Amino acid sequence: MPSLAENFVNYLFLLCGDDSSEQLKKEVLAKVEDGFTNIREEDSFGYRQMNEVLLLCNKNIVTKEFFKFLAEEYASPNPVRNSNQIKFCDFGKRVEKFRKLAMLRFGSFKNAFEYLRDKKDISNEFNGWLRICPDLVNDYRSRPKPFRDIDENIDSNKLYWLGYLSTPPLDKKELDRVRGIGYKNYQTYLSFDFIDVYVATSMRESWEYKDVNRICEEILKSKLLKDDLNITGHFITPFMEILRRIKQNKAVDFRSVKSGLKAFM
Repeated sequence: MPSLAENFVNYLFLLCGDDSSEQLKKEVLAKVEDGFTNIREEDSFGYRQMNEVLLLCNKNIVTKEFFKFLAEEYASPNPVRNSNQIKFCDFGKRVEKFRKLAMLRFGSFKNAFEYLRDKKDISNEFNGWLRICPDLVNDYRSRPKPFRDIDENIDSNKLYWLGYLSTPPLDKKELDRVRGIGYKNYQTYLSFDFIDVYVATSMRESWEYKDVNRICEEILKSKLLKDDLNITGHFITPFMEILRRIKQNKAVDFRSVKSGLKAFM
């Protein structure tokens, strides 16, 4: 079982987003473990003590504001404020929460630490990510439904006709009808004020279209998402509409590229 000093050093490296070799961790541990002789898990440490060990890890030190952000219980129904200490037994949970926020906001543990370690108003950097779950649920439930919605779905056996690399059917009239529905749905999706979820795929065969459609139907049309939380979501056929319109020498609305090509379902 890892000692208190080992856990502390490991959590510091995780906080910095550094997956260093075990040898380096052992070298740091050898320098600090004597200081943990009389420390218990319920004891606390402050930001100056953490900075001491960060320097031994060859890492940049943090500001008092960063430490307070780490110590405080954000995104909790019972938040802890103005904390200048962290218990050793809670340090792992604080680091884990920071890493989750770091991945959501920055996509990188290391970049998040380096960017935030000397900032003053750190909570402002995360904006909505710090909101508690009940508040988010209430926001979803209170949103109005879109003014326009999909009034005609495409048979799953014909979804692959929408793909620009798919083999079209012999019945051109039916093909035009299906693609007309797809284009109408496409315009409707792009007019939505919000689309919560989309699934980007690279579909070629007819069974791939059917499988993706089935999975989206099962997930996005569940009672919890569609009725209780009013979630909207669709799968996308990448670049199909742009390529088709270019081929037909028609104008392309490149705002659709920025928004993401919202799919035909």
